[in-house]
Amino acid sequence: MTPCEISLFRLNGSMHIGSVHYGFLCMLRGSVTLQSGHGNIVLQEHEAVYFAGGDVFDLQTSGGAILLILNWNSEFLLERLGTEAFDLSWSVFPVSSLSTRSLLSRLCRVTTACLDDQTQKKFYLSSACFDLLDWMYGKMLQNRPLPDPVPGCPEKSRPRIQKILRYLSDHADETVTLNDAAELAGWTPQYLSGFLKKQCGTTFSSLLTDIRLKNACLRLAYSEVSPKKVAGLSGFPNYEAFASALFQAEGSTPEEYRTAHRPGRTVFLSEGCEVIGSHALASDAIREYLPDFSPFQISVEENVEEKYAFSAQQTRRRRISWNRLINLGSGSDFRNYAFREQLRAMQNTLHFEYGRLQDILQLTQMFSGESGSEYVFQTVFSILDFLQDLGLRPFLSFSNKPFEASQAPVENVTYGGKEEYVLTEEDLAWADRQLGILPAFLSRSVDRYGPEAVSEWCFEIPILFSEDLNRSENVRQYMSRFRALQKAIHTVVPKARVGAPCFHTTLPMEKLDSYLREMKECPELPDFVSIIIYPHEHSSASEITKDPDFFHARVMAVRACMRKYGLEALPLYVSEFSAYVTYKHYINDSVFQASYILKQVLGSTGAVSGFGYWLTSDLSLQYRGSASILFGGNGLLSRDGLKKPGYYAMRFLQSLDENIIASGEHYIVTSDRNGRYHVLFHYYSHFSHDFRHHADKFTFLHSPRSAFVQAPPLSIRVALTEVAEGEWTIRRRCIGGGHGDLLQRWQEIGYPPSLRPDEIDYLDSQSRPSLQIESVKSAGTLEFHATLETNESILIEAEYRS
Repeated sequence: MTPCEISLFRLNGSMHIGSVHYGFLCMLRGSVTLQSGHGNIVLQEHEAVYFAGGDVFDLQTSGGAILLILNWNSEFLLERLGTEAFDLSWSVFPVSSLSTRSLLSRLCRVTTACLDDQTQKKFYLSSACFDLLDWMYGKMLQNRPLPDPVPGCPEKSRPRIQKILRYLSDHADETVTLNDAAELAGWTPQYLSGFLKKQCGTTFSSLLTDIRLKNACLRLAYSEVSPKKVAGLSGFPNYEAFASALFQAEGSTPEEYRTAHRPGRTVFLSEGCEVIGSHALASDAIREYLPDFSPFQISVEENVEEKYAFSAQQTRRRRISWNRLINLGSGSDFRNYAFREQLRAMQNTLHFEYGRLQDILQLTQMFSGESGSEYVFQTVFSILDFLQDLGLRPFLSFSNKPFEASQAPVENVTYGGKEEYVLTEEDLAWADRQLGILPAFLSRSVDRYGPEAVSEWCFEIPILFSEDLNRSENVRQYMSRFRALQKAIHTVVPKARVGAPCFHTTLPMEKLDSYLREMKECPELPDFVSIIIYPHEHSSASEITKDPDFFHARVMAVRACMRKYGLEALPLYVSEFSAYVTYKHYINDSVFQASYILKQVLGSTGAVSGFGYWLTSDLSLQYRGSASILFGGNGLLSRDGLKKPGYYAMRFLQSLDENIIASGEHYIVTSDRNGRYHVLFHYYSHFSHDFRHHADKFTFLHSPRSAFVQAPPLSIRVALTEVAEGEWTIRRRCIGGGHGDLLQRWQEIGYPPSLRPDEIDYLDSQSRPSLQIESVKSAGTLEFHATLETNESILIEAEYRS
């Protein structure tokens, strides 16, 4: 699908345009008088207008005008912005506006991508279009007028009804209830229902159906999506309900409606109008008439500025949790010498306290002799010996193995309207074997490492999930398994910490509620609660969340559930999290990885006792056989041991101290006992609208920035008062802007799939954070300033010299 069509004209007279599409008209040179149903305006050089489908207008010029027209492919527009795209209306962007400069840069980039030979730059056009669409979403969709209220609505109630209609329009494809709408309006559900019936002559259900039908009709007209899929995308419970509503409203079937309402093409009629058809000439015209707008650098609106001042003497102590836990993968990874060496090098620098291992007991061997069967833990202990040598305590997870659910539902046990499933005989046999091995393993561990050391270990007993995460182990069955394993562990090692349930937060929260409710009734509570957080709305990895604060929101939702059952005193571990988007996606290797880690960890410190990033090295991943040195893995290290941006984010965190002076959305200020101060600035940017909905289609992007919302630069100033007077050394390290970005360095040398050892050393040396050192004199105040682009992070260290 071609995202858009670009047309360039040299206009010496008049021109008539009948548009059935949506797009931009931009003046590259000269001016025109534009006549339309929206009135008459004079469009000056470098001004632009956005036109909607169905608009008809005439252009007249005294001569010599150069005109650019971008027509969106309606299906592309619908897929990327949804039906909201068709709410866009006629908008004029004057030359003096900062927004116009930003728009012209984006139009220039899209046009250049369309006209130039981009065969060697895969998805460059798509990424340019994504960025323009994201700009449109921020500047036009979010500021679109409120919908007209339903007929009969009293004037005083108009704002509330408009708010409800906007909410229904934005969420029509989701499960929307009368209670949701009533809460939004500040009414009770009963009052809203009665109001709609008496004042407006309609019902909540009818309103929602009308909005869903409007969206479905747009999809029928402007896309090739099957009618059955249109029904689901528009929020109808099934195809029959959609077809019935459409026939009642339009008197036609979905197929008949599509045939009758499919749009034609934009019509251009002109007198004295020359089409600039040659790609080379058109590209030259763009560069000649828009010289101030680089097609490769997106100009942005003025900086956002934040200013703060804090006393260096006012600190609070907080237990550091960011270096408490790291995921090591499975025990089988330790057979790889390269993996062990990578882990050793990383631990020598980052000093994690616990290393999380999955399914280590599967490496147990059984020996049959004259006295019967005996378990052999030689392989297991070789791994634990290695961890002990590194100073890593074991965090053993038993286990996250996907299960096969039987089709027989547990009687009278449901959640969220769905029946729960029980484990198959095979899964139960596997769990029983694990329970049989555990006492022998713990006894041998106590003999080998001593009771004090083993008492410091952590044991996690996760819920078993189906591979697609759509089903989880039955609550009663899980609690029976948890109590058995907990008892087996505490019988041998009474002080060992046993936690549960390693709940995956893409599942409904009602499910966690049922687990914690049952845990509250246990004779012995777990020692900690553990959860998994990935940036997805649901269990489907294609539905990336639209909430940039999703991580903290889920942490707080779990905390609220713990409080509900009196478990708030228990530590909460995020035993698994990462910037994982889709398998083998290069975004995982970009500076976004660093920004993501800093945003989530710093934003939830205090509420979480340990963050287990997934994971140490790309060597552990199931697609480790990839030929490329980078392949979208979410490790802190590449398969060749190259340090990714996430590794340096962990280094930044490791530099922070327990004495926190201040913290906010984009900064944290700490001090140590030696009079040093650390200021960490970070500027997270969430996934852009179109990338969230289509990430799985773009495993490679020429411009990784196009996957994220492009916001203005963030300028932060922090003044630290009551510091010692005299000379200070300031060290400034930056991840972003070309520094500490392994992916960008790899791009610059042409994406070679493999490297020689000396080339690996070169790439490693060139992809480290920048370092600047200066000396400043303080009269009692230190000022720190940084201007950050999106997904950039800066660590500043101030050390007193005299």
